[in-house]
Amino acid sequence: KLDKQGYLTYERYRGMALTEAGKNVARKMKDRHQTLVSLLVLIGVPERIAVEDAEKIEHGLHEQTVRKLQELIEQLKKG
Repeated sequence: KLDKQGYLTYERYRGMALTEAGKNVARKMKDRHQTLVSLLVLIGVPERIAVEDAEKIEHGLHEQTVRKLQELIEQLKKG
Protein backbone atom coordinates (compact mmCIF):
# COMPACT_ATOMS: atom_id res chain seq x y z
CA LYS A 1 0.00 0.00 0.00
CA LEU A 2 2.73 2.49 0.91
CA ASP A 3 4.51 1.87 -2.38
CA LYS A 4 1.32 2.63 -4.30
CA GLN A 5 0.99 5.87 -2.34
CA GLY A 6 4.53 6.84 -3.32
CA TYR A 7 6.09 6.61 0.14
CA LEU A 8 8.46 3.73 -0.49
CA THR A 9 10.00 1.68 -3.23
CA TYR A 10 10.60 -2.04 -3.24
CA GLU A 11 13.21 -3.87 -5.26
CA ARG A 12 13.45 -7.61 -5.20
CA TYR A 13 16.59 -8.79 -3.40
CA ARG A 14 17.38 -5.22 -2.33
CA GLY A 15 14.48 -4.54 -0.01
CA MET A 16 12.53 -1.38 0.67
CA ALA A 17 13.55 2.25 0.80
CA LEU A 18 11.66 5.42 1.62
CA THR A 19 11.07 7.86 -1.20
CA GLU A 20 11.54 11.59 -0.59
CA ALA A 21 7.80 11.81 0.12
CA GLY A 22 8.15 8.95 2.59
CA LYS A 23 11.11 10.64 4.27
CA ASN A 24 9.11 13.85 4.61
CA VAL A 25 6.22 12.03 6.27
CA ALA A 26 8.62 10.21 8.62
CA ARG A 27 10.34 13.50 9.52
CA LYS A 28 6.99 15.15 10.30
CA MET A 29 5.97 12.20 12.46
CA LYS A 30 9.24 12.32 14.38
CA ASP A 31 8.96 16.10 14.87
CA ARG A 32 5.35 15.76 16.04
CA HIS A 33 6.35 13.09 18.56
CA GLN A 34 9.31 15.09 19.85
CA THR A 35 7.20 18.23 20.17
CA LEU A 36 4.69 16.46 22.37
CA VAL A 37 7.35 14.78 24.48
CA SER A 38 9.14 18.12 24.95
CA LEU A 39 5.97 19.89 26.01
CA LEU A 40 4.96 17.18 28.45
CA VAL A 41 8.44 17.07 30.02
CA LEU A 42 8.47 20.87 30.19
CA ILE A 43 5.29 20.85 32.28
CA GLY A 44 6.71 18.24 34.65
CA VAL A 45 5.65 14.89 33.24
CA PRO A 46 8.38 12.27 33.72
CA GLU A 47 10.04 11.48 30.40
CA ARG A 48 9.02 7.82 30.33
CA ILE A 49 5.38 8.76 30.79
CA ALA A 50 5.70 11.67 28.36
CA VAL A 51 6.90 9.27 25.65
CA GLU A 52 4.01 6.89 26.31
CA ASP A 53 1.45 9.69 26.31
CA ALA A 54 2.87 11.31 23.18
CA GLU A 55 2.50 8.01 21.34
CA LYS A 56 -1.17 7.92 22.32
CA ILE A 57 -2.08 11.44 21.22
CA GLU A 58 0.32 12.39 18.41
CA HIS A 59 -1.73 10.97 15.54
CA GLY A 60 -4.88 12.88 16.39
CA LEU A 61 -3.43 16.39 16.23
CA HIS A 62 -3.75 18.72 13.28
CA GLU A 63 -0.45 19.94 11.81
CA GLN A 64 -1.34 23.54 12.68
CA THR A 65 -1.85 22.54 16.32
CA VAL A 66 1.59 20.94 16.39
CA ARG A 67 3.14 24.15 15.00
CA LYS A 68 1.43 26.19 17.71
CA LEU A 69 2.71 23.79 20.36
CA GLN A 70 6.23 24.18 18.96
CA GLU A 71 5.88 27.97 19.22
CA LEU A 72 4.63 27.64 22.80
CA ILE A 73 7.59 25.45 23.74
CA GLU A 74 10.02 28.01 22.32
CA GLN A 75 8.34 30.81 24.28
CA LEU A 76 8.37 28.81 27.51
CA LYS A 77 12.05 27.95 27.07
CA LYS A 78 12.90 31.63 26.61
CA GLY A 79 11.11 32.14 29.85
